Amino acid sequence: MAINVRVVLDQKAIAVMLAGEQGEIAADLTRRAIRVQSRARQYLSGPYAKVRTGRLRSSISYEILHSNRGLVARIGSNVSYAIYLHEGTRAHGPKSGRFLTWRDPDSGRQIFAKWVRGIRPRPFLSDALDAAR
Repeated sequence: MAINVRVVLDQKAIAVMLAGEQGEIAADLTRRAIRVQSRARQYLSGPYAKVRTGRLRSSISYEILHSNRGLVARIGSNVSYAIYLHEGTRAHGPKSGRFLTWRDPDSGRQIFAKWVRGIRPRPFLSDALDAAR
């Protein structure tokens, strides 16, 4: 006795599940992005940075995007100095031999220097990526 089985795939439902913003993949990706965001904020509160204002920590955000490879999560900051804290800097100074000047935020005094020492990398985002696993 032969049994014939016919499988009909609902392509629309599969597309919604895989690439739709309300699908299961998007929900899982959102949960993982929130975990990375939370862990990065924890790192910025603890061993990775001395917190003055909390601006960088509060700027960590995520968004779910469509790419040619499917759904992706983009997690980061729009604060201009985030990359320097994350990647670190070398010692640097002006090219012309003049002095660098800036105002110390704690004391309000103006500071002059020929060179500024670099800062060690504090990879708060790449380290937080482990939280998504």
